[in-house]
Amino acid sequence: MKTPNLLRSAAILTLFSIVLFSCSKDALPKPDSNDAKTGDVKNLKSHFAPATDDVGYGELQGLITPVEAKYSVTVYNEFYRSEEVFPDERGYVVVTKLEEGTYTVFVHPYNGDYRDFEIRDVRIVRDEITDLGEINF
Repeated sequence: MKTPNLLRSAAILTLFSIVLFSCSKDALPKPDSNDAKTGDVKNLKSHFAPATDDVGYGELQGLITPVEAKYSVTVYNEFYRSEEVFPDERGYVVVTKLEEGTYTVFVHPYNGDYRDFEIRDVRIVRDEITDLGEINF
């Protein structure tokens, strides 16, 4: 005897619901009550794993102006070379997933009124953001 599609679908949905709802939110680590009272977001964040696969890598960020230079940024060392990274409309650029080490940051403006330049010996630390600050051509 065949099970009608509706009953089969209901059985699958029931099984899925059991699995989904058996994951109790009580299994999540709870921050200390003092953290919540003081508003210490840094301590609250430490109780949860990051949602990205960027763990173990560092990041580089900075603001390069003027935006009219229409530049790209490449980060490299003897073992690695990033793809060209382009800034947002305000001139802010972020390079992610950099292994710990020392890098050179190459800035290439596509506007002919500006020249290429490099920032050498930029240290990237694992799980940290290295801020270049604001750089003016």
